[in-house]
Order: sequence, then structure tokens, then C-alpha cells
Amino acid sequence: MCDRHQWEPPGPRKEPIAAKRPSVAARIATGCVVICSSLLSTASAAWAGTLTLQQTVAYALAHNPAISAKQAVLAQAESDYTRQHAAEFPPVVASVSNQLEKQSNYAGSLAQYGIAPIPNFSQNTAQVGTQWTLYNGSLNQILSKEYYRKVQEARAELRETQTQTTAKLVDMFFAIANYQHLSDLADANLAYQQALLEVAQAKERAGMVAEVDVLRAEVGVEQTHVALLNTQSDRETARESLAQTIGAGLDTNFAVPAALPEPPLPHLPAPALIEIAERNRPEIAAASAEVAIAQLSRATLDTDLLPQINVFAAFGNQTSPTGFVDQQNQITQTNQECARYPNEIACIGSPFANVVRGTPGFWNIGATSTLSLPIVDYGTRAAAHRSANKAVDSAQLALDSAKTAAQADVTDSLRRAQTAREALVYERRALDLGVEAARIAQLQYRNGLISLTDTKAAQATSLQAQAELFSAQILYINAVVKLRSALGTFDPVAIVADL
Repeated sequence: MCDRHQWEPPGPRKEPIAAKRPSVAARIATGCVVICSSLLSTASAAWAGTLTLQQTVAYALAHNPAISAKQAVLAQAESDYTRQHAAEFPPVVASVSNQLEKQSNYAGSLAQYGIAPIPNFSQNTAQVGTQWTLYNGSLNQILSKEYYRKVQEARAELRETQTQTTAKLVDMFFAIANYQHLSDLADANLAYQQALLEVAQAKERAGMVAEVDVLRAEVGVEQTHVALLNTQSDRETARESLAQTIGAGLDTNFAVPAALPEPPLPHLPAPALIEIAERNRPEIAAASAEVAIAQLSRATLDTDLLPQINVFAAFGNQTSPTGFVDQQNQITQTNQECARYPNEIACIGSPFANVVRGTPGFWNIGATSTLSLPIVDYGTRAAAHRSANKAVDSAQLALDSAKTAAQADVTDSLRRAQTAREALVYERRALDLGVEAARIAQLQYRNGLISLTDTKAAQATSLQAQAELFSAQILYINAVVKLRSALGTFDPVAIVADL
């Protein structure tokens, strides 16, 4: 059964009478079948889940490609900052090494000193140490701050993208609600037009009106069918577009409300709202970070004129198995000779003990200080300073422009929201008058006081008033969302929390 949400046409409803023209009834039945098929098709996709506005925004934050790209940029900036910030502290490195060399008749690089290398040599080293640039004109600290500002800039750009995406999602979400409302109006108008057709047919049979009234009433029924199908098609297109925007499947459904919310406006005056926006808007934060980055970049130009201090330290253990073998061979050979010639001077104290393996360990520390003062640089430093100053000036102008744009945006958003709220009062009055006019017109036509044209005109005015009120409500919601985005104090979830 086709369940349709509709308002009842004004005046008492009559039971449908047999249509004089079967083609019209057949077309009405066909339209109902199309409507039911559309609703059943939508219901069959319910397995994909029905998202509220808050769930839609949350889903988009996790699946929207533009937001994902900004998140990747932020993650890269945080990685760069972490790496640069680590340079401010000494690294601690543990190392284990083994050296093994074998040669024959090889003099090596020490031949000029009369030192011949050992034919077979091995050495094991285990140590913990550090090699750290203690001071290089505060370059590490400046670069660390610069990378941190880049993190702030990337975070602000992500926030701006999220906010803009949220405003777009709100507009698209309530566009679906608008198409659903237009569909409901077309559905109700279909019942209204069918009631006029029944009245016209009854009057024709009674000889009160000409057959042309019946034909014109049939035209109204047919046109309403077309309007109903178009709004249903537009609603499905809007639904699929929103699903694609948030990165969900095209069969995703959305829980659009039948009664639209009316969120409150801020109670603060415009100057206070502008001050809040200047402290919190993401593009102002990004512009401020750009100024700081330009200033820090300028500061790095002269760090090479200050002392460069590097320190190193290590402790560990180093042993050479080859040396132990050579020492043990010498001790064994000496003990053998002393056994034959015990009275030799070199044999006093023999037999000698075997070599003791192992070493007591070592430590090694040092520092290197370097001061370079370029005498002639052919104007490169002065040119670099001029370029850096221009970059700072440009960044400052961009910051001032961002603040001015924020002021204009807040003022315009507040004005539009206030205007949209005031317009709702007049739209509601127009709706009440339009509905009442349509009800009276139907009664007058039923009693032969006005023509079918006047009745249809009153109905059209009533439908237009209902559609314009709903559109005005959506316009007010979008204006409030735009104002909240302009302030910069709301995160994407908080923007739609009460919608």
C-alpha cells in the first residue's frame, strides 16, 4: 500500500466517484504505482543505514577526500616538526662493531712511519655515545619554531576545510528535506486536484458547468503527476550527491526531518562577534603562522656568524682477540725457552702466567668550537635580508587582509541570519492566509460562486506559500551555520549539534 504524508484538502472530503474518462483514472493509478515503486526502492536500500545530519558530518570527517588530504598534510607537518625538534636534544646511540683484516706483504698507509700492519687482525667494539651540535647560533631552535608554525598552519587549514565541508553538507542535507517537502506538497496537491476533478465531473453531469471545466481539471491532475515525479527524481539525485560527497555508497539514506529546527542566534553584538572571530578563525591563525614563519626565516640568515659548538662523548668496551693470541703465543714461546735455559735474565719469574683476556673499558669526550666571519660575501647577505623583509611584509599584509575579510564575513553572516529570521514571520503569515484562501476557494467553487480558474489560482498560491516557508526555514538554518562557521569557535560537530 502506498503510504503518503499529506495534508488533507480543505473542506469535507467526498468518496471518489467513478471517473468519466478512464484514461485519467488509469494514469492516476500508474502514477501511484510509480510512487510506490520509488518508495519501495528506497526502502530496499535501508540496509545501508540511515544517517542523521550529525552522523553525516561525522562520516564525512572520516571519509571525505579533501579532508583526508588536509589530514595527511598535517601529519607530514607534525612529522617534520618532531624531527626538527629532536635536533635540539643530544641523540644517544648504541653501536656494536667488528673489524677483521687479513693481508700479506701489505705495507699500508703507515709504511712511512716504519710500522707494519699485523697480517691477521680482529677487533670488537661496543659503545654508547653521542655527537651533538650544542650551539649553532640558535639555528636549531629557530627551525624548530618555524616547523611548529607550519604545524599550526596545517592544522588551521584542516579546520577551515572541515568547517567549509560542514556548511556544504548542511546545505545538501536540507536540500533533500526541501525536495521531500515539495514531494509532499505535490502529493497533497494531487489529492486537491483530484477533488476538483470530482466536483467538476459532478457539476458537468448536473449541467452546471461545461465539459471544458472537466478537461481543465484533468490537466491539473496530469500536471501534478509530472511535478510529483520530478520532485521525487530531484530528491534521489540530491541524496546520491550527498552520499558521494561524504564518501559513502550511493544507496545511503538520510534521516531528513519533516519539521525543520530553528537554532538560536548569538546574543552578542557585532563588534564582540568580530573580536571572537579574529581570535578563532582558522584562516587568521594560518595567516598569523605565515607571519611568524617569515620572521623566523629571516632570523636564520645570520646564525652562521655566531659560534658553532659540537660536542661528542662515548663510553664502552674494546677488545682485540688477535692481540690476545699474539701475546699468548709470545708467553708460551718464552716459557718453553726458559724451561731449557732457566738461568737467563729474561727468565726470571718464569713460568709466566697466561694472558688475561678482557679490557677495563673506555670513555672519550671532546668538543669543537668554530667561529667563521666572512669578510666579503659580494652582497648576498644584504640581498637575502631584503628578500626576507619583503616576505615578512607580504605575510603581514595577508594577515591584515584575512582579518578584514573575517570582519566583513561576520557582519554579513549576522545580517543575513537576522534577516532570514525576520522573514520567517512574514512567510508564516503568508502561509496561513494562502491555506485559508485555498480552503475558501474550494468551498466557493463547490457551491458555484467562483470559477475553476480562480480555485486553481488560490491553490497555486497556497502551495507557493508553503514551499517558500520551507525554503525560508532552510535559508535561516544555512545562515546560522554560516555565522557559526564565521566565528571559528565551533568545531564541525558542534556546528550541527542542535540541528
